[in-house]
Order: sequence, then C-alpha cells, then structure tokens
Amino acid sequence: MRRGEILVGLDLGSSRIKVVVADITDRELPEILGIGSGGSW
Repeated sequence: MRRGEILVGLDLGSSRIKVVVADITDRELPEILGIGSGGSW
C-alpha cells in the first residue's frame, strides 16, 4: 500500500478556528480524514 499525501487546511478567524485534513493520493477528489472547529478566545 502506497502512503498518501496529507493536506491540511486551517482557517484562523477572529471568533473561530477551523481545520480540515485530507488524503490526496491518486483520486479525483480528496478523501476527508477529519474536520474540527473551536472558539478562538
């Protein structure tokens, strides 16, 4: 099994922080591995 390339997107807003993690190996569309959000106090 080939290891995939991992892509991370991070949105640092004034009231919330959001993140998405995806695998972009040999596919038309990325496979979403995880998402998260939280307050930026």
